[in-house]
Amino acid sequence: MSRALPDRVPERRLDSVRAVGGRASPPAEAEVPVLFDLRCPALMLGAAILVWGMATGYVQLAVLMAVLVESSRLIRFRFDFSETDLARVSDLTTVGLLLLVVYQFDVHRMYGVFAVLELLPLALFPLLMTQVYATTPNVSVGSLFMSVRRAYRRGMIERPPRIDVRLIFVMFCLLAASAGDGRGRVLFVASTVLLVWLLLVNRPAHVRLHRSLLALGFGLTAAAAIHAATLWGRQALEPLIAQWVEEYVQDRSDPYRANTALGNLGRLKGSSRIMLRVDAQRGQPVPLLREALYRTFSNNVWIAMGGELADLQPDSEGVRWQLGPPARPTQSIYVTRSIERGRALVAMPTGAFAVDELPVERVQRNRLGTTRVEQGPNLVRYKVLYAPAGETLPPDERDLDIPSHERPVLDTVVESLGLRQMSEREALLALQRYFAREFDYSLQIDVRRFENSPIIDFLQRTRAGHCEYFASATVLLLRSIGIPARYATGYSVHEYSELEGSFVARNRDAHSWAVAYVDGRWIDVDNTPGSWLQIESERLPWWTEVRDLMSFVRFRFGTWRLQASESETRRDWVLALAAILVLLLVWRLRNSRVRRDEGSAIGGGARPLGRDSEMFEVARVLSAVGGARRGHESLAAWLSRLRADSVSAAEPATDSESDADAQSPACLRAALDSELLDQMLALHLQLRFDPDGLAPASRERLRALARQWLSEHGQLDDGRRRRRSWAVTGRAPKSNQAASGIE
Repeated sequence: MSRALPDRVPERRLDSVRAVGGRASPPAEAEVPVLFDLRCPALMLGAAILVWGMATGYVQLAVLMAVLVESSRLIRFRFDFSETDLARVSDLTTVGLLLLVVYQFDVHRMYGVFAVLELLPLALFPLLMTQVYATTPNVSVGSLFMSVRRAYRRGMIERPPRIDVRLIFVMFCLLAASAGDGRGRVLFVASTVLLVWLLLVNRPAHVRLHRSLLALGFGLTAAAAIHAATLWGRQALEPLIAQWVEEYVQDRSDPYRANTALGNLGRLKGSSRIMLRVDAQRGQPVPLLREALYRTFSNNVWIAMGGELADLQPDSEGVRWQLGPPARPTQSIYVTRSIERGRALVAMPTGAFAVDELPVERVQRNRLGTTRVEQGPNLVRYKVLYAPAGETLPPDERDLDIPSHERPVLDTVVESLGLRQMSEREALLALQRYFAREFDYSLQIDVRRFENSPIIDFLQRTRAGHCEYFASATVLLLRSIGIPARYATGYSVHEYSELEGSFVARNRDAHSWAVAYVDGRWIDVDNTPGSWLQIESERLPWWTEVRDLMSFVRFRFGTWRLQASESETRRDWVLALAAILVLLLVWRLRNSRVRRDEGSAIGGGARPLGRDSEMFEVARVLSAVGGARRGHESLAAWLSRLRADSVSAAEPATDSESDADAQSPACLRAALDSELLDQMLALHLQLRFDPDGLAPASRERLRALARQWLSEHGQLDDGRRRRRSWAVTGRAPKSNQAASGIE
């Protein structure tokens, strides 16, 4: 249904007019609050839609939408939508939005959120058109949300507020524009202009324009400063978050695959978190602790081809695991580390042949020497037996594979150094001098978009990189001269902690190096310049000592728990301490009192204090004849309003009015003026809101006052239907009974 739009569109009145004592009260619609009750300037909707279209690329669609919206200012007819019509439009809009979300996430996967934001104004456009071409200037919140409608039908709310969706649509347009490809200064300026325009139009009438502009200038300056600080904070926090993800979420040591940072713009080194604790014999240097070995290089990734894990069998006690045949001379170290998510790689030196004192359920090892444990305690301390001379397992042909793309550059380096004319030991020394003399350690790599691989770029142009560059280049160069080599990952242990009395390896000490087969043994070849240790030490944050102390406390507690689980004595102490704590808790709670309301509560929980107050029955009687409380009124304010209305409603009775009907205003006034009512109100409020509630004597007095008031004024509830008619029409119904004669 449509009709012509008058000069000023009147607001629709949905409720009847209620009169009390012959005097009409204001229409109920005027009492309904309006959310976001701000003026929407002319052409603002169209401007916001155009900004969205230019930012997302939907320019033609945005022009059409803007024309349809702004044409409502020229077209004079309007549609008289009912609340049911608006609710249907809102529900259809919600269904369309849900379908859009499902479709965009199905097509764009994890980037679906940006695709949904880009089309958000289009999905909400039907709802906007419904309001701008409706006879009412706003819509009910109940029309937009089914939950509000349900609460209104159940009587949980008195009247849903109304809302102007135009300004909300403007905000959604700016939000959607930020998700498009056209982000930048133009979008920032356009959004700022729209917001300043909106604020100036809605400024208070007593505030002059120049003051508003000055305040907005200060506000924009503060916003720009906050924005800059946010960007700075984001740049500072993102590396920390990435470190957290690397430490606690990702599986950093994969026995089958090593994802390198070759070709990336720098590398985020690990944090200062302590990963390993190593105890070695006095005067014994701590070797590189290897976790995994890889031998196939493809697309900047090292893969352990042929390195399938196989189960090992422990000794009779279940804590010693033999990795290979014993060798001489033998050295040993103790390593303490945590087992996260139920499994971890065993850090051990090259040449390890046995692991002792390792209380886990399962140990697996592959042909390359990578060892993994599963199903153990959160913290383990194990002993590694190894031969410093290295391992003797023979290599195979895959330890000489070289990617065809890198081979020409590798051959050039080999020829320039004359490595093929040297012995294996001489070639190792020559490579070490070559990298130390002509290359630098750096975490910030100048990566350009060349067709060459990162290794070629490292050897020919940048001559700087982190350990993964040096390790990968060393492996490939050794293979170029016929020396079998593999890529190793693990830790370089070089820091001694006076606090813990042992060596520690931090997350940033994670390292990569080459393992070469020389003179019939596998030995470590680390050509990363020694300056990397100093560079990493200088990058330690100021809170490292505090974190170390906390880590030491957690470590000692974990060690104590590990030992306590194996000691009956300590277990008894723990049980005794727990029993003492339980007894103390019972002693503290023995005099505690729990307030419980009589009867059951909704959901089975305790009912709020005072819900059984007799004042509610009194209020029911008063509301039946005097009118219900409004949503914003307190009980005291409601009684004050009823008293004022009862005074103005008292009129002389006519001869045709019945005694009961004529006495209704006077009886109501007498009931409201009763001193009992004020006394009940004071006791009721104390019962409801005082944390200590009412004393038993005061609680009984409230019951007595209510019984007395109801016995004196309970007749107000008789003839409720006639008084309801009197409340609406302002006149009592006709009766054949004689007038009561009340003045």
